[in-house]
Amino acid sequence: MAIAAPKPSRIEELTALRGMAALVVLFSHLLLIYPLSRETLVAAGFLINPHAAVILFFVLSGFVLARSLENVTAIFWSRSLRFWLKRLFRIYPAIWAATALAIILVWLRPDIPDTILARWPVNHMANLSLHNITMTLAAWNAALIPPLWTIYVELVGSLFVPFMVWIARKSKLAGLAMVAVLAALSLAAKGWPHPWSASLYLVHFALGVIIAVHGQQLRKTPALLFALSGLAGLTVFRTIYFFGITGEWKMGTYDYGNPAPGLMEGFAATMLVAALANGALALAWLRSGLMRALGEWSYSLYLTHLPIMLFLACLLPAQTPVTATVLLGGLTLIGTLLVSSVIHRMVELPGIALGKRIARRFIPA
Repeated sequence: MAIAAPKPSRIEELTALRGMAALVVLFSHLLLIYPLSRETLVAAGFLINPHAAVILFFVLSGFVLARSLENVTAIFWSRSLRFWLKRLFRIYPAIWAATALAIILVWLRPDIPDTILARWPVNHMANLSLHNITMTLAAWNAALIPPLWTIYVELVGSLFVPFMVWIARKSKLAGLAMVAVLAALSLAAKGWPHPWSASLYLVHFALGVIIAVHGQQLRKTPALLFALSGLAGLTVFRTIYFFGITGEWKMGTYDYGNPAPGLMEGFAATMLVAALANGALALAWLRSGLMRALGEWSYSLYLTHLPIMLFLACLLPAQTPVTATVLLGGLTLIGTLLVSSVIHRMVELPGIALGKRIARRFIPA
């Protein structure tokens, strides 16, 4: 059986959106380092929602990966094997570089000062056992790079994307049925242990696939309304949802694995991605060189920011929590952008090129 898709072209706005989501995750971790007041953390939760940023990553991945399965006459399995091989070369080299960096920073890091509240990642990353290093290099656990659990989900999602594309292209009804089944699976998977916990998030890849496969319908949607509604949902829905349930304003990390608000964030992310993929919104600032670079560096930024942040936090002198947070945020942002630009150029791009060459050489079209 063959699969078909339109020839992909890069959508700069979505590249920038990925970079902005990576920054949200960075700033969410920054808020956990020093003992900020609960009021500050709750207020920040209205603007900095790391869970929504992760969900947005998955929807974006489903969309971009589905578009990469271009219109060819290849046999499904041959085309999928090429896709999977190239995906491995896209994901793993940066993980290996980030793991090496994390090991070096743990070795060089001084004692943890008492001013640091977030001892969970510091202590978690301090165990440089052969097992932890090996499992981190394999993306099987997040021992040295705490955000790595989402990359494991990316690997699992990538495994299923070709099948999602094939189903979605059968008909719109088949695609909607797929989303419904995966949404039910997400609700059922709450509390499942690793590695089955990735089942929580497959529906978000499917939502991205639906946008890519049935993109011709996007021209009929009110792009600005979709974009604003999606952005609002990603920003505040989670906080409002838990206020409605508990009667209290909760921080953004509260009940992190709850799939119910995650599904709503997935639909909000779908609206935002669909609106930007529409092409009807003229957002020149998202196409700027700065935003394009941020998007291109976002993967390495995502992998390296926390080891860099914790290392710098151990070097800074004692400050008030707010002052320390602002200072650490600026230094982390500068340092992570510099490191990410180097890894992107020297590791990611060569890895992508090598994966393409090997796929062309050893897997027939």
